[in-house]
Amino acid sequence: MDATPVIPPEGFNSRGLDFSGQRWLITGASNGIGAALARAAGALGATLVLSGRHLPRLEAVHDDIRRSGGPAPSICPFDLEKATVDDFEALATAVAAEGETLDALVHVAASLGQLGVIDRYDPLLWARVHQVNLHAPFLLTRALLPLLRAAPAARIIFTSCGVAREPRGYWGAYASSKAAIDALAGTLAAELGHGSPIRCHALDPAPRPTALRRQAYPGESPQDLGPTSEAVEAYLWLLGTAVPADPLVRQRAATSGKL
Repeated sequence: MDATPVIPPEGFNSRGLDFSGQRWLITGASNGIGAALARAAGALGATLVLSGRHLPRLEAVHDDIRRSGGPAPSICPFDLEKATVDDFEALATAVAAEGETLDALVHVAASLGQLGVIDRYDPLLWARVHQVNLHAPFLLTRALLPLLRAAPAARIIFTSCGVAREPRGYWGAYASSKAAIDALAGTLAAELGHGSPIRCHALDPAPRPTALRRQAYPGESPQDLGPTSEAVEAYLWLLGTAVPADPLVRQRAATSGKL
C-alpha cells in the first residue's frame, strides 16, 4: 500500500475546530505526541479517555486540560504489553459505561524494543514489541468497534512510521510491527467501505523529538526534528475535517529520508 504525501492544507489551524460533545480515547497519552494531542484536543472541547502506563503523567495531562477549560478527562492506566484479551474487553465495557458512543480512537502508544540484527534479536522482546505496536491496537480496536459504529462519524487513527515502507537494517521488530499496522489500517478501511461513517487512517507523523526517537537516536539534536505541535495539527486535521480516502497518510517531512 503506497500513499501520496498528504499534510493539512496551507492555512489550516486547529483553533478553528470544535470537538465539544465528542468522546475520544487516546493511547500513549502520558507523554510525547499522545500527551500533546490530548492537551490540544481537550482544549478544543473533546471529552477524553487518557490511556497510558504512567499514572502521574496521565494525571498531569488531565490537570493541564482542566486548566485550559476543557472537559474533565477519564484516566485509564493500562499496560498494553501485559494486557490480555479479557483486559481489552473490560476496558471497552468501562468506556461504554460512561457513554454509548465513541467518536475517535487514536493509537499513539508504541514500543521500540531495541535496534539489533535479526539473528541475535531476543525472541521475547520481539514478541513484546509486536504486542504493543500491533496486537494491542488490533484488540483495542476490535473491542471498541461497537461504540465507534454507534457514533455518527467516528475516526480511527493508527500511528505509522517511515521504516514501515522503507525498512532498514537493525529495525526488524519495530519496522515489521509498523508495516503490519499499515496493512491493518488498510484492511479495516476496506472492510468498513466507503458507505461507513467510520474513517480509518494510518498517520506517519514524521520524526519528532519524542522519548522513542531519543532511544533510537540518542546523539541526535531535537532541533533537527520537526516540532511535536506540527504532528498534533496533522492528527487534528484527520480527526476534524474531510480528508482524502487514502488510508495511509504521511506528512511531507516524512519524505525527507529521515526515519
